[in-house]
Amino acid sequence: MGAYECLLSESQERMLVVMKRGHEQELERVFERWELVWAKVGEVIERPRFEVMEQGECVVDVPIALLTEQAPRYARAERRPAYLDQLSPCVLPQRGELVATLCELLGSPNLCSRRALFEQFDAMVGAG
Repeated sequence: MGAYECLLSESQERMLVVMKRGHEQELERVFERWELVWAKVGEVIERPRFEVMEQGECVVDVPIALLTEQAPRYARAERRPAYLDQLSPCVLPQRGELVATLCELLGSPNLCSRRALFEQFDAMVGAG
């Protein structure tokens, strides 16, 4: 992808890893273990700038602050939803009941491991 596509893509932030220098081989082993395609797309620099290079040419060079604390903010109108006033207040169990409540929660199938589900699904991905 070119610089324009990388900067515009909504998925790039979900696939970005920022790592400490010197740990490249550790990360490479993880990617290879899971057969993930990866590429170095940038590096952290000393200057407080966001720079984007494409084929050796700088196509973006802006202060980091413009993308962080000085970025435009959308101020939406806020109001408390009316239904909240109609809800009953939460009643917490008495102190003596906390252990029993915790044991009940821990014994619930709703709090069990989902490992069997995602392992079965992941094993089927790409199986055609």
